[in-house]
Amino acid sequence: MKKPDTNRYSLFISSVQKELPEKRRAVKDFIMHDPLLSRFISDVFLFEDIPAGDRKPDDIYLDGVAECDIYLAIFGNEYGWKNEAGKSPTELEFEQATKTHRERLVFVKGDDDKARDPEMAALVSKAGRQVTRRRFSDTPSLIREVYSSLAECLENRGALRTTPFDCSVCDGAVLRDIDSMQVTTFVETAEAKGRLTLKGSREPKAVLQNFNLLRHSRPTNAAILLFGKDPRRFFNNELAKTSRKKVHKTTQPLPKRKRGCITPYRKMSTVKLKRRTC
Repeated sequence: MKKPDTNRYSLFISSVQKELPEKRRAVKDFIMHDPLLSRFISDVFLFEDIPAGDRKPDDIYLDGVAECDIYLAIFGNEYGWKNEAGKSPTELEFEQATKTHRERLVFVKGDDDKARDPEMAALVSKAGRQVTRRRFSDTPSLIREVYSSLAECLENRGALRTTPFDCSVCDGAVLRDIDSMQVTTFVETAEAKGRLTLKGSREPKAVLQNFNLLRHSRPTNAAILLFGKDPRRFFNNELAKTSRKKVHKTTQPLPKRKRGCITPYRKMSTVKLKRRTC
């Protein structure tokens, strides 16, 4: 279940296998054949698809959870078989996803817990204290909820873009990838030329937030291209080189701040930073 590239992900489907075989298969088939989702999700793990082998079942499904990018749980009414500790594979998979910090998407059958086994009701409640669950009544409603949740998941990861390139989160980038000295130099130069009056903290993170160069506390593509320590780690050499030259040659700093991201562009021998509403 390894990813062939940075924007291809693996997904693990967890549920009581004997209770929900049709729904498990329907979710996998939908993801693998959907024109959009199949572009980004390359592998969907179903335990029943694993060939016979000389490995303990517990090791197979727990390793599958640990190696996946996205854990998708479908909770029905039955709790399922219990091990010596009194826990079902479904609950062990949820705990493994939590322990290994997988992205967890949880879907719950029905509007209430009246028909649920007590242990499954407790698992649904435990999951509800940790993640936002979505409920479904039948297979079509489950597919709709799965599609909506996966689309949002992919967007948050920066794989699926519904925002302009510069406003999107830079995949794999964190605040440590920002060159703080470049941010500080930019602000000082802009203020010295009287083109910028910055209120509040001069800390690099605060400056980036001030100019909407962070999304969900992560650097956007624009932030890395403008102030990244090594933009070539995230973009092709030509794009990184062109954008970095624009920053170094900037002679007209940012105009009055407005809400939105920035896009660098060349105009004759000077460079301005153009505003764009995200």
